[in-house]
Parts: sequence; C-alpha cells; structure tokens
Amino acid sequence: MLIDFTVSNYQSIKKEQTFSFVSESKTKEENALFSIENKTIKLYPFSAIFGPNASGKSKFIYALEDLCKYVADSYKYGENQNISAYKPFLLDEESKDKSSRFEIEYEVNGSRFLYILEVLKKEVVYEELFSFSYNVRTAKTRVFTRKRNEPIYFNKEYTSLRKGVEEFLLPNQSLLSRCGNSKNELLKLPYSFFSDKIKFYTHKSFELPEICKTTVLLDGDYQDFFKSQIINFLHSADMQIEDIKIEHNKDNKIIDYLRDASTDERNETLLNLLSAEPKIAHKVNSKTKENEYVYFDLASQESSGTNKLYDLSSYFLSSLISGETIVIDEFNTGLHPVIEKMIVDMYLDPEINVNHAQLLVTSHNTYILDACRLKREQVWFTDKNELGETELYCLNEFDKNLIRDYANYGKYYLEGRFNALPAISIPVLK
Repeated sequence: MLIDFTVSNYQSIKKEQTFSFVSESKTKEENALFSIENKTIKLYPFSAIFGPNASGKSKFIYALEDLCKYVADSYKYGENQNISAYKPFLLDEESKDKSSRFEIEYEVNGSRFLYILEVLKKEVVYEELFSFSYNVRTAKTRVFTRKRNEPIYFNKEYTSLRKGVEEFLLPNQSLLSRCGNSKNELLKLPYSFFSDKIKFYTHKSFELPEICKTTVLLDGDYQDFFKSQIINFLHSADMQIEDIKIEHNKDNKIIDYLRDASTDERNETLLNLLSAEPKIAHKVNSKTKENEYVYFDLASQESSGTNKLYDLSSYFLSSLISGETIVIDEFNTGLHPVIEKMIVDMYLDPEINVNHAQLLVTSHNTYILDACRLKREQVWFTDKNELGETELYCLNEFDKNLIRDYANYGKYYLEGRFNALPAISIPVLK
C-alpha cells in the first residue's frame, strides 16, 4: 500500500510537494480505513486530486509513475542511458541543473519501507532505503545508503549484497532495482512494491484495445474466470453486454512486418496480441429466438466510454483481488459520474475491498466529492503560483470550523473557496 509520496524539482514541481493516504482523524468511523502496524497507522483506500488544466495534477501522477517505473526497470539500463525519471523544473536557472528528488513510504506484505532517490540525467546522486520496526512508528533501520563518489553503506544484515553491487551496479541504475532482480533474496520484498503492487492507467485503451490489459486476461490461461468477473463488473455499470470473445485477425501488414523481422518468443506473443480483436455480444430482440446475440467489434463499433470501461475493468478487478494500488489520471474522461461513484464505492466498501486495495485519481468531476462522502483528508488540489510552480495541498489544511467533514465540497470548490480553479475570461472576437 502507498502511504505517502514526496517529489521536488520535477517538471512543473519545483519545491517539495507531498501527497498522503494517511488518516490522522480521531473519528470512530473507521469502516473504510486500513490499519497497518498493529493499528498505529490508518490509511485511506481512495483519494482524489482536483485542479485546473495545466496546474500540475498529471505531472504529480507522472512523477510517481516515473519513480516506480525507474525502480522497477532500471536494472536493465545500459551504460550512459538517460534516467527516465530525471525531468527538472526548467523555469529558473537554479533548478534546471539540479537533481530531481523522490521520497516514497509504502507497505508491502506487512513490512513498511521508506525509499529516497535523487537523480541527474545519467547518474544516481543519492539513494537510501529504510525499514520500520513493527508497532513502532518512529523507529526505522537504515538498510543502505548510496552517495555519489562514496562507498555504499549496508546494514550488517545486508552486507552479503556488497560484492555484487560494487562490481556490477552502473551509475544510472537504481541499487534497489539491481538487487531486487538478483539471486539474493534480501531486497526482493521492498523492490516488489514497484514491480507488482502499484499500477498506472495512462494509455488510451480505445485507440488500441487489442493490446490492453483486459484483452490479455481474456485471452490468457484464466480467461473463463476473468470473463465472468469482467462481464459482472460491466453489468453493474449498466452495460448491456452478454458475452465477450477474442478473435484473431492475422491479415495485418504490421503483423507481417514483425513476423518477417523476428521469430523470437517475445515477438510471437506481441503478434498474438496485435492480432486480437475483442468482440462484444449484445442480445437481439427476437420473438422467435430467445438467446440470439450479435457481436460488435470493440474498436470500431463501440463507444469510447465502452472501450474505457472494458479496459479499466481488469485494473479494478485485479486491484481488488490482489490488493494493488491503482493510479488513474483524468478518471472522469469517458465515464458517467454515477459509474465513477460506483467504482469509488467499491474501494470504500470494506466487504468488497477486503485485500486493502487503493485508488488514487485526478479528476474534474466534483460529483464524487459529495456523492461518495469523502473526508477532508481524501481531497487534494493542485494550483500554480505566479512563478509557474505547482503547489499540492489538502482540503484538511483549511479551517475545520468553516469546512467540516462530509460538507458540500463540490459546491464549495466551484464557488472558489479552495482556489485551484481556472481564472477564465470571455475572449473578445476581433
């Protein structure tokens, strides 16, 4: 589970900005909260970030995604490869040559970690990992510290990692990534959060539905199980879908090109995905035949909203089944507000969300602010100051006597009480 995340000097974010799932509330209404470390920390299952266009909502999400992808994948980096997470603030002379900095606290399989990373274009300048003692929130143990031009420090329990790391670690690779993918088991657990426990929905499924996650599941080894779960989810969203099947069309110039270029196993898997064509069954109104269906092509005959729900369904289901954290930018795009509420309510319901899955979204849909009865700590905003810097802040920072829990957040937000609104004016046509 994600506990909190801090970033600085990344795209429009210059100064440190922190998001947190932690609840400091003393209320007894804890049905929707997760407790970790013997109830010393309480976490929310859902939070949302609001703000005007170009205020930095997406940039904050991209920062979290870039960090997670870098840690998950940088063990594959070659020498002198650019670090993907390095994207400094460019609107002043001071920041553009400084490192991008990330700090993330998370829980995985009952263990809590704090990971800190600072990177330049081709080099890690600082990296550190801490683990926390059970039931002692402030007690933490330094696992390793890596500083540029200094020997790597390892806690005595992890000294067996030293030889392999010092010999093979490249300057542009994350130590956690490299060790998490080694034969040594010591850092596999803290690494697994980045590789397996947090997922990002960023691609546009309606543009290429044949390679989206739902298609992969429906064409895989457990297709019958996932089909029933996905159709049930779509029915709950009032989608009149009776069946889904995946057909394969091999008559494709791209497929022919890739097949000629290479025949390795990886490309054969890609070819199979590219040839996949999801078909959605709808019931035919017939007086003579009771169960007659017609199959529509998802890409060309269904709406963008249907495509998005089709794709998202697998993210939500796998998240709720395995306890993953899901992060979605522009949650409202292509979804009806009532369906958005249905999805949020699944995460807020302790009888459904038994595995402590989390959902973090950015949105412009204020309906969910009021309809989902969110607490102040679950509502966040981004805005830009006069210097073009993104500022992230929580509704909980406002006067509690003026804005109480479960108030009309959406109405108040659109009235401008929390700022984070576009300063618009009607253009004069010339």
